[in-house]
Amino acid sequence: MPNKDGLEVIAEILAKNHKQPIISMSGGRRILAADLDSNEITGVKYMLKKPFTHQQLKDAIQLALS
Repeated sequence: MPNKDGLEVIAEILAKNHKQPIISMSGGRRILAADLDSNEITGVKYMLKKPFTHQQLKDAIQLALS
């Protein structure tokens, strides 16, 4: 994303609808503890780490909608 990072986009979405379920996806780099903490802070329901399977995506969607 050339103009914003993922956390900025998530903040904008949640500002419009704080109950919107969000699934984040790693940019392919190693996930650090800070990433997991920021997900909890921002309200991200599930984080997918690349590469992920179709089943993992389905599970994440099901979790986010529950």
